[in-house]
Formats: sequence, C-alpha cells, structure tokens
Amino acid sequence: MDQEVSTLLYLHQPRLTFLSFPLEIRNQIYSFALIFPTPIIIWRGQWESLNISPKGSNNTNYTGRYHRVIDHSIKTASLQQLAFNLLVAHPTVTQEAAFVFYNKNTFAFQGEHNWDPIIKWLCQIGEKNRNNLTNIEIDGSKPDMVWQRVGGERVSCGFTREEIYPMNPHLNTIGPPFKVGLVDNINPALEKVFELLGRRKTKHHVTIIMRAGSFYPGTLPHDDDQYPELGWYGMELPNLIENCRALYAQGDRNKGKDLVEVLWSDKTHRLWFIENIERLKKLRWQATSSPEAEDEIIVSTEPWDFDRVIMTYTLKKERLEVPLMAVDPNPFSYLYMNM
Repeated sequence: MDQEVSTLLYLHQPRLTFLSFPLEIRNQIYSFALIFPTPIIIWRGQWESLNISPKGSNNTNYTGRYHRVIDHSIKTASLQQLAFNLLVAHPTVTQEAAFVFYNKNTFAFQGEHNWDPIIKWLCQIGEKNRNNLTNIEIDGSKPDMVWQRVGGERVSCGFTREEIYPMNPHLNTIGPPFKVGLVDNINPALEKVFELLGRRKTKHHVTIIMRAGSFYPGTLPHDDDQYPELGWYGMELPNLIENCRALYAQGDRNKGKDLVEVLWSDKTHRLWFIENIERLKKLRWQATSSPEAEDEIIVSTEPWDFDRVIMTYTLKKERLEVPLMAVDPNPFSYLYMNM
C-alpha cells in the first residue's frame, strides 16, 4: 500500500524542467553557453581595387576604382561556438538568455566601414536587446579623404573610395570661402548610432572602444614619411563622435555616469606615443598608457631596422566646451594643389 501511495505521489509531482532550476543556476548555464572570451565579430569588410586583367594577358589595368568586400561568413563563425538556439527557445528562456548574451559579450565591427552596418545591426536586434548592451568595438581607422573646393563642394581625389558625403551639419565654419584641401569624408549617419544608444531606457552603460591601431587621431607623420598626407590623422572624426555623444548620451556633469562612453584604445610604439603626448593634451585628449612591465618587445631581424616596444594606449576626448568648428584641411594638401 505504501508503495502504491509513493508511486501515485511521484506520478502527480510537477515535471522537472529547465525552468525548475533557480534563476541563479540558469544564469550560470547561460554564461557558460553564451559568453565568448573575445569579441563577437558582427561585421568585417575591406576595400579592394577593381583591377582588370584582359583575357589572355598577364598585364593588369588599374582602374582607380574600388569596391567593398564584406566577409559574410565571419558572423556565423563567431556565433557557431555558442548555444545561440537558446535565444529562440521558450519565451522565458529567450528573454533571460538574450540578456546574458547582449549584456556580457563585446560586439565588434572590423575593417573599413561607413557606419551603416552598425546602424543596421542596432536596429535589427531591437530596443530590448539594445537596452542590454554594454560593450561595442568599432574600427576607428583614418577616414577616406576628399578634396574640398573654395565654394565648399567636395570631389573625389586619389584617396576616395567611399561615396562623397557633404560637410557634417554640426560643423561650424567661417566660410564661404572655404579652405581648400584634403578633408575627411565622414558619413553623417554616425549620429544615428548615438541616437539609438543614447535614447535607451536602461541603467546599462555602453562603452564603445574605437580601434585605430597605432595610427590614432592627433598622430603626426614621421619626418622620413614619404607620404606625409597619409600619415596625418586629424581630429574631425573624434570631434564629431564626441559631439553626437553629447547630444544623445551625455549625463549630467554632477549626476553620475554617461549613458555612452567612447574610448580610443589599441597598441602603438611607446616611443611614438611619448613623443606625441604633449600634442595629445593640447588636442584635449585624456591619454593613458599601459605599464611598461606589460610592454611587448618586437625584435628586428633587419640590420637597417630597430627593435620596437609596443604598449597599449587609451584616449578619451574631453567634453566639448565651445561650438564645434570644422578642422582645417590636411596640412600636406599643397602636394595636390593642381587638383
């Protein structure tokens, strides 16, 4: 009789499911299944030259035109190591798993972009998932250059691969007439990134890391640089980013943290960074470097070269205190004054 009662009690017990576990245990499972130790690459692209090789000829005709090649497989490769199906499971599991996935991972956009892929992704994931974001990495390489004429028109030059964008409406100028020369070609759509992130209703702050390599804004070309116009990285892009951040995502100076923080961080030569430090301060950068004990030594294998000491830099733009002025054209524009 006792055995029959026990059997009946057992049969009438609620069935044990995944949701029977406490949330703390479920979150541990989500963490093991959905957190990746390195950034998850959402988009990667680069420009390639549209060269033509006539049939039966070994010669290549250089057209001077480019097209952007996008690695469509990189996102799949990044996600295939995660249990991504948890995000399309039971509604409760989906909601809990999505929070861990978007809140605990870093999402990266690598290569030569025009900000459109970032905007597209932020829209695709929806408002709830945007609210959970905390870390994004974006390529911060030097923008394309275009030639600015005295009337303000911008035209293609030998460095232009992207479509030509007008001067950003947030930039104040003294002209017309405008200063003539090479200027950065920046998609005004970057403002939408900060609008989407800054208007979130959330307590979660987002840190955007701009990855510019060893060539960060404010960099001066070296004395022996054969193409100094390419070694010049002006302040237009970081100034516009800070302006957009201030418009949509800057908190009260006295009441806590900003909703969006932007840091420029990557690796560079310690000697070059030290040489630039005073200039960076004048450009209103807060500049820090990793401890010397963490330096990486790259030993040269060539007799004419020298060993390099590599460190990590971090730059943070100070708040804009005055109306945003357009940056003067590249100081080496005189090399192309016949354009």
